[in-house]
Amino acid sequence: MEAGNFQARFLCATLFTILGFIIIILSSFGEATAYDFHADSAHGNTSYGVNRSSAGYDAGDCSHCHDTFAPSICGNPLMLFADAFVTISNQFCTQCHSAVVDYQPITTNYPYSYTFGGYPDPYYGHIKKQITDDHSLPDYCGSRHNMKRIRNYIKDNANNWGFGPDPSPCVACHDPHTAQKNYPAAIVGGRLNTAIRRPSHYNSTDPADSPWGDDADERMSYYAGQFTDGVYQAPYYGDTTGTKYEPSGNASPSDGSDLPDYVSFCLDCHQYEQFDPDNGDRTVKAIHYSQERHGGWPSNTCSGTPIAAEGNVKAPYADFQNSNYVLSCLDCHEPHGAKKRQHLIRRMINGQEVVLDSKDQYGNCYDDFDVICEKCHEFPENNGHLNMGGCLVCHGDWHGGTFPVPCDCQGEPSF
Repeated sequence: MEAGNFQARFLCATLFTILGFIIIILSSFGEATAYDFHADSAHGNTSYGVNRSSAGYDAGDCSHCHDTFAPSICGNPLMLFADAFVTISNQFCTQCHSAVVDYQPITTNYPYSYTFGGYPDPYYGHIKKQITDDHSLPDYCGSRHNMKRIRNYIKDNANNWGFGPDPSPCVACHDPHTAQKNYPAAIVGGRLNTAIRRPSHYNSTDPADSPWGDDADERMSYYAGQFTDGVYQAPYYGDTTGTKYEPSGNASPSDGSDLPDYVSFCLDCHQYEQFDPDNGDRTVKAIHYSQERHGGWPSNTCSGTPIAAEGNVKAPYADFQNSNYVLSCLDCHEPHGAKKRQHLIRRMINGQEVVLDSKDQYGNCYDDFDVICEKCHEFPENNGHLNMGGCLVCHGDWHGGTFPVPCDCQGEPSF
């Protein structure tokens, strides 16, 4: 009888634990519909999902992350096998997204330039390397998204987004239950495989909000189409032969219908002024993308007059006078970390390698924006650009300034 009572108590305790586990996960992540997508997600798929070899579970099993019967997890509100965040280099997601042999997969999270831009050198093999490597730090002229800063920015229900007091910074942009395996980029059944979720959608119960970019009205082609003459033209992938475009590396589509709307995604945070702990008190200015020349502001006119002195725009941006090209943030920027590049600048833009000197003659970190701009813009000697001292003379304030932008410098916008 005593044994039977013990078994009953154990069974009840187990059932309550499992029920509590389900409630905690769904309420903590704010995703009442998360498991609608989980079986097809990068973590939950039974073929290529998360698979800690020492855990002893099948690939994609929840227990790879939620170690429900291990005494070491007592006190962890999400029943994770490690704390969500300890330091930038020691957080839950980087337990697996690193070079630790016990965890699979470990080498598929290459930089954006390599995976979706065709750059031939992966140079960073995993996410942890991208956000913690010395070469992603200011002392080496690198840059990164600082995980501690992101955690502190989103926690305690900041912006009414619904994050708790100790969130994983990775979860700000990636829903662990719905993030798709998005390489190679592919549209399946009308839905794009995507690994991102907008921070503002964290607490949403609308299944359309997670993941972000899968639906047709959440892609760059749709975002650009909201503006007068707005189009999105994908950059070249890997070279400038005109046969391959980002992000898939295929000949088509090239209109951004297979690329998430990264502008809306990034602007959840970057519509506000941000602070970069890696650079002391230097601020990252608020971005008004609808009023920028690379965004929604008409890039082919100045006060309604066609710009004649802009210079030629390189392929595939050929029809400058008749189109308002709206760029994706990731056409120029890395999302996690950039090796020896300030401002998260990519190593390949529009199918061309971006070769920059890390430091100037005085030993200061230096990005030559002329080198960056010339990946899409031609600068013939006779149009005056080079004589004026380079791009930043007129375009020195990339993502800030007073709006609407005035026109000067031979009809150029002054930011």
